[in-house]
Amino acid sequence: PEANIRQIIFNLILSIQFMHKRKILHRDICLENLVVSQPEMMLSKTFKQARKTNKKSADDWADSVTLINFGSAYALEKMQLTVTDRLGSEIPTCLEYAAPEVIKHNEYSPKTDIWSIGIVAFTLLSGSFPFFSDNKYELMDQIETCLPHYNHEDWTDVSAMALLFVKRILKFDPEKRLDIKGMLADPWIVGLTMNYVPPEALRKPVLLPPAARHSFKLR
Repeated sequence: PEANIRQIIFNLILSIQFMHKRKILHRDICLENLVVSQPEMMLSKTFKQARKTNKKSADDWADSVTLINFGSAYALEKMQLTVTDRLGSEIPTCLEYAAPEVIKHNEYSPKTDIWSIGIVAFTLLSGSFPFFSDNKYELMDQIETCLPHYNHEDWTDVSAMALLFVKRILKFDPEKRLDIKGMLADPWIVGLTMNYVPPEALRKPVLLPPAARHSFKLR
């Protein structure tokens, strides 16, 4: 259920808030780096169906998820706001979660972690990635242009507030994205409303042919 997903995202936000207060960037937030301790909650290609039938409480779901893998974490200097990682031709491991500024300039900041939280929320809520291609360079081009695929079929059972929460994060300009404080105060996170999305709420949805549909799966 959506309430469980919301609790997972809330738990993830608190984890990143803890790091950012200490000037530490995670830089590798993705579903592969979320450990799920409950077998029935395993993130797989059938997650979209499983999330609708699972009866565990939201608190149980939150307690079952832990952020791991700090190998790419970076501690900013006291007055440092961003870091440029000279990767050369190297491509981020979890490319689907990389922010536009990472693709374009290898530049990391707290807002790049927030972008990745948005990708996690999008994927859990819809069952698909907002950017996808079998060709990694085409995928990078999609991310750079920042035009997420909002397929209406994937969002029919998702509240309008959840959709707006994701859209407030997946902004090309890092300055226009929600920050940690903004995410914690967002109506979806605080649970002020759970209205369902009407068809007209999705502006010009991208309807892809079946062969082009991409469901989430672990590598």
